[in-house]
Amino acid sequence: MYLLVDNVYVDSRLLKEKRYCNYEKCRGACCKGEGLGTPLSDIDIKRIDKNVSEPNFYEYNKGPRLVCRKNGDCIFLRDNMCKINHIKPDFCRLFPVRFERKDGFNFIIFHPYSECRFEESDKYYLERISDIIEREFGKNFTQKLLELCGNVYLQ
Repeated sequence: MYLLVDNVYVDSRLLKEKRYCNYEKCRGACCKGEGLGTPLSDIDIKRIDKNVSEPNFYEYNKGPRLVCRKNGDCIFLRDNMCKINHIKPDFCRLFPVRFERKDGFNFIIFHPYSECRFEESDKYYLERISDIIEREFGKNFTQKLLELCGNVYLQ
């Protein structure tokens, strides 16, 4: 179910989600086999280029993406762990949340893989990614969204 907040449809499960992704337990399931590479923002490219010397992105028809290996795994996945976890792209930080635009509408979607492993937390998942949400949708929207977290009338 989605809740309309301003002009964005938000997956209502995110308003009660108080867990975080335990990357060590899933062993990078979201980094394996996709094949097209992770979408990158200009901010991601600058952050990665500043810290990594090897070529790591290519131009795709929908914008720049991280390079993949022939098997479809991310180029930075080594021994089931992300080599650049401390500077990983926003798309990776958001996962399993993603932003989509369909038929002129914005969506914030929660779509974990079956391999995803979560740990309980005292913080809402949306709090952990609020900086990215704010960059995409603005400070006022982000504040409204965070105020809705835990509202029992919406769940």
